[in-house]
Amino acid sequence: MFTNASSRPQIITDIRLAEFIQRVLNNDSQSATLVVCASKERFTEQLLAACVETEPTTIDEAQRRSDGDHAEIEPAAPETHDLLKPPSLLQLANARNVKLVFCHDLTHLRAYLATLAIPKPRLEPATHAGKSNEQPSLLAILNPIDIHRFTTSFSAQGLNRTFALAVEAVHATRKHLAMVEFTEFQHREAERAFEGFELGSDAAPATLSVNPWDEEVSILNVTTKSFGAGGRGWVGRTVTVRKIAERWCAFSSFQPQREDA
Repeated sequence: MFTNASSRPQIITDIRLAEFIQRVLNNDSQSATLVVCASKERFTEQLLAACVETEPTTIDEAQRRSDGDHAEIEPAAPETHDLLKPPSLLQLANARNVKLVFCHDLTHLRAYLATLAIPKPRLEPATHAGKSNEQPSLLAILNPIDIHRFTTSFSAQGLNRTFALAVEAVHATRKHLAMVEFTEFQHREAERAFEGFELGSDAAPATLSVNPWDEEVSILNVTTKSFGAGGRGWVGRTVTVRKIAERWCAFSSFQPQREDA
């Protein structure tokens, strides 16, 4: 779906949550396991919000306002996403091949990945070993950075351990790994959580507008949480999350499907 069988584990950027889920459901040649780094309730809320988002202000509307045209402009009606429409027969059939796993904290995520890496006894001989062109099934981890945030493992040491577990899991299960970080909701939730704090204050989040993969984290795990929510305390030397992830995965920008394809 997103790659061929010979490629490295992937980190997919520039894709929104609803679009990613839609692509998985539209795929008819590959099973998938979606590991959601959030509770079921939070993920459901985020997916619903993604499906009913209003269209952004168009360039024409912005130009009219800048030219002094203050005529009342009706807000754009929420666009009905395909996920909110009755599913097609193809989607219903493909949904049987999609497994959802919810990991609400880092301990659960690492435990699940570790269980995947345990060798399973083969009950039947491998009958499809010769099919080299067959695409591997997908293991997608949604929001792997966010689940580390505000934990002592939000560091190069902690992230590297999780990424290593993920790569080990797909190697043992012959799956293809894709990690995706969705930022459209995290920034809104952070803004609400820190509402009332002045920008630049010690308590206010300093990296709301930074791509999560470009955030700086400490080399070693932070050994205390006493600095409080939003604070980072002393972290010493830092490195970007992107540098850590590039040891294990290749970054690729999502390319939307063309209508005439």
